[in-house]
Amino acid sequence: MIEGRNIICFANEWHGDPTSKHHIMRLLSTRNRVLWINSIGLRRPGLGGRDLRRIAGKLRSFSEGAERIHDDLYIFTPVIIPFHRSGIARKINAAVLKTSLDHYIRKLRMRDVIYWSYMPNVSYIIRRMDPRLVVYHCVDEWSKFSFIDGTIVDQEHELCRMSDLVLASARSLYDSRKPYNEYTYYLPHGVDYHYFHNGRMSGSPPPPDIEAIGRPIAGFFGLIHEWIDLELLEFVVARNPDMSFVFIGECSVDVGQVAAHPNAHFLGQKKYGELVEYARRFDIGLIPFKINELTINVNPIKMKEYLALGIPVVSVDLPEISVYSNVVRIAPDRDAFDVALKEELSGRHLASSEEIDRVARTETWETKIEEISKLVVEAESRRAHC
Repeated sequence: MIEGRNIICFANEWHGDPTSKHHIMRLLSTRNRVLWINSIGLRRPGLGGRDLRRIAGKLRSFSEGAERIHDDLYIFTPVIIPFHRSGIARKINAAVLKTSLDHYIRKLRMRDVIYWSYMPNVSYIIRRMDPRLVVYHCVDEWSKFSFIDGTIVDQEHELCRMSDLVLASARSLYDSRKPYNEYTYYLPHGVDYHYFHNGRMSGSPPPPDIEAIGRPIAGFFGLIHEWIDLELLEFVVARNPDMSFVFIGECSVDVGQVAAHPNAHFLGQKKYGELVEYARRFDIGLIPFKINELTINVNPIKMKEYLALGIPVVSVDLPEISVYSNVVRIAPDRDAFDVALKEELSGRHLASSEEIDRVARTETWETKIEEISKLVVEAESRRAHC
């Protein structure tokens, strides 16, 4: 792993469900100093209660200053004018954020800073700084989110061009970013292997809300949003009344029709530290995504988390999952999804538990950090010789 670097990371909210960003920066912060910048936003907020609560929370966090998570990991929430299409707003935002960043660079004694972004719209900010290196880590096809401003595409292209290193979590993301930067690399997600692998063997009793649910359990954890195929779920839930379907995560879409079935259980969002206590009750892990321009660019972390738990996985046919067809049952349509569930529950497993574990064990975040570190060192060398 790289050591002794100073990293300013633009990402989403730190205090949310852990994502690839959280895992990577938490590990890097064990040997480097990291200042995580909470989301600068990608859309204009509305006047609904949820957005207003988020704005109030951001203002409160900004007034409290940077939060220290541990010795070398700090979280800062900036105040941003949320009119991302406005050139004037971007100039004001860049000036205000530069002042804040300069303050924390001095306060945290950061020198030769690496600017590392998971957000596609930060080029106008980084241009005002003095980076040792610029890394763009692309994990989503931003242009395909329904709630994101269309100007994001041009902003992301600019970020790609100015970066010293571009990492892409899906092959399709790599293919579409490579023309803008020759130093673009395909880097699929890893897994918090020890957390899930060791957690499945916990001797503690399961939480009461899942202990009361009859088995077998086909389960899903994660945000239930526009990319979840609710029609598929309603179909398989209705087809399998003797199977329980458990969903753990925040629901930001209407799941009423699925939840109306007595064997469907939506348990809400859980803290990451509690997640494995729920997931170890799963007999099968589900990946019920819609197939569209958004999801074909996704590399689902949960697939590897299910494998680390040692449970069979049934998934829709996504490009990033197809390469794991030796350990994951991939269903091209809803009837095949239903058949795959029944096959696994009947004991006719696609892969042995040993093979499932072998795949998960070779895909840890620690392994990914070593790959990233080599690429960062190479990028530093290129920049030094320019």
